[in-house]
Amino acid sequence: MKTAIFLIVMAALGAWTVRSVMAERRKSDQSMHIRWNVTWFSDQYNRIDKLGNEDLRRDYVTNFCRNACILLNLDCKTASNTSNIVERYYFDWEDRIDRAERAASAPEINHQGGNIDGLEKLYAKYHDKGLEILDFPCDQFGRQAPGSDDEIHQFCALKYNTTFDQLAKVEVNGDGADPVFKFLKTVRPKDDAPEAEIQKLRELLAKHGLEGAKAPGDIEWNFTKFLIDRDGNVLKRFHPTTTPEAIGVEIEQLLIKQI
Repeated sequence: MKTAIFLIVMAALGAWTVRSVMAERRKSDQSMHIRWNVTWFSDQYNRIDKLGNEDLRRDYVTNFCRNACILLNLDCKTASNTSNIVERYYFDWEDRIDRAERAASAPEINHQGGNIDGLEKLYAKYHDKGLEILDFPCDQFGRQAPGSDDEIHQFCALKYNTTFDQLAKVEVNGDGADPVFKFLKTVRPKDDAPEAEIQKLRELLAKHGLEGAKAPGDIEWNFTKFLIDRDGNVLKRFHPTTTPEAIGVEIEQLLIKQI
């Protein structure tokens, strides 16, 4: 009995862009003692509500409830240790909400829905013929996957009804890259895409203050996909903008060839 062919994907939970000015604001506010209050919480909640981002809203409320004892009953002027916790919490959430707002104005890189839905359709169509899809969430690109492994899995399963395998979150670039991706990048150091398409994504990311690949061979962005045959050969490395629908033709040809 022959083994399956594999499509290895690094995917994302959500899509936020990075705010470039928060560092300066943090620097200027370092000496300010922040006292948490319900008004601030309500203001940020209203910002999220306007975005219609259910996942960010759920995460926001959950985190607030977990930290309510500190956030609602703290005099920062007399509790320097917990003051740092509140200050970090305040800025982290303002940063995350700001990224979400900016992402709404950058739909070109907010393409996780079409990718996840498209991958599930590929899986449903070709799984019985031997296709396996392995999804590795990664949080290295614009912090698009900030949740835990369980939260990411629940998000994909509930929102997109995914049934393909989803593994633990990994790093794919840098010294902490998972061995799987170190191997894949060594074998296929460049995306199989026109140079113009690769450059177009890089320019788009730069426009929104984002950075993907930093070194030769690095993964450019989430939803880079690797196609592996039954014998373990890494046949292709698909660019993040290559849709699952476009990959379907090659998968079908490979399955027919390796029957």
